[in-house]
Amino acid sequence: MSKILKQSEQQIQKSILDMLSLTGWYAYKQDSVGIYDPVKNLYRKSNTAGKSDIIAIKKGTVLFVEVKSKIGKQPPSQKEFERNIKEHGGHYLIARGFEDVQNYLKGMVR
Repeated sequence: MSKILKQSEQQIQKSILDMLSLTGWYAYKQDSVGIYDPVKNLYRKSNTAGKSDIIAIKKGTVLFVEVKSKIGKQPPSQKEFERNIKEHGGHYLIARGFEDVQNYLKGMVR
């Protein structure tokens, strides 16, 4: 099996973040883990279920990127987040590698 097929979502995220940064985008990974509550000794859930893994901004354009492995699938909460972003005119894509983001950016009108 090729190395590309074995890439984890974390590795894919890093390659996308690096590519976006090198091409002038301000991009960051959103934390999806909740906030630790030391009193109750547990993590409280994140307040936005389904939010994208990466947000990138360049010259007023905001891009939401959901990173998936070659076999990863969107749960319903991520599909709902995607629908909300697109209904409001936002840019959203599912990326299985940095090439997906490159191709999307080539097709964007900025």
